Amino acid sequence: MVMTRNPRTPFHQRIVIGVEIETYSINVSDHKIGRRLSRPRPGLSESGERFSRDASIGSEYNSRPFTTVRESLFLLKAGLRKYLRGLYRSREEDQDYRVPLFVGGWTNRFAGTHMHISVANRKLSKQEATALSWHIHDQLPFFIAIGANSPIWDKQVTGKASNRFLRGSATYFTPVRRGELTSVDTRELVFSPGRKTKPGTLEIRVFDSNLPEYVVASLCLVKAVCLRWLKGESAANRMSHADYLVARQEAATKGMRAKLPWKREWIPVKDYLDRFLWEHREEFDSMD
Repeated sequence: MVMTRNPRTPFHQRIVIGVEIETYSINVSDHKIGRRLSRPRPGLSESGERFSRDASIGSEYNSRPFTTVRESLFLLKAGLRKYLRGLYRSREEDQDYRVPLFVGGWTNRFAGTHMHISVANRKLSKQEATALSWHIHDQLPFFIAIGANSPIWDKQVTGKASNRFLRGSATYFTPVRRGELTSVDTRELVFSPGRKTKPGTLEIRVFDSNLPEYVVASLCLVKAVCLRWLKGESAANRMSHADYLVARQEAATKGMRAKLPWKREWIPVKDYLDRFLWEHREEFDSMD
């Protein structure tokens, strides 16, 4: 089921995406890295954004919802900049504070990015979210490879692109079959029905990278898939569930050096990206 179009809303703005960014913290004075909470000055948060505590990693930034790519880059960088308390004149003397460290892993905990997708001008239904998840599901190995950013585990470089995924998948983002969508928040795709002050969303939980520019690059890819669904077209890629399980492991292990299946042909990620961009060229052209 595809949402009803509202002629007053530009096509590329009919998909709305918000992000949750989890981070380690680094102390400005002694450069100690840990899971203590980073906070900006009180009163700086705008309507729709939140600076909060994550039970596992420490700090979490919840963005305002974005309707355009340009808006997402501007608001993400503006929002995360608020953690830099030393920029404000009233805090010039305060050198003992923490700022976010944008890595997926450092000690034995994981930090990453979750994307929440909704539609403009209406509530995203469970039926719509399930239909959209059909398009997104078989692109998840590609998104894992693009978003990998946790080669470090226990302060050691491991040679794996995403230790967060390899070590945490069974607990924090377990695999699902195409078309299987629940509200269990430890799955890789989750339907959140929303509440009075928050719309229903489809959540993608597989991204490591919490660097703003990389988050926005991943957001562009996700938005292209969503716009293709919105037009009522078929998904650009399909793979068997067996290939899917192998591909997500390959992507987490090798990142951009991996090979992934595109219509049953296993190809390098750089070639997969070329085909992805071509298949979604109309969607990218429609973005700002």
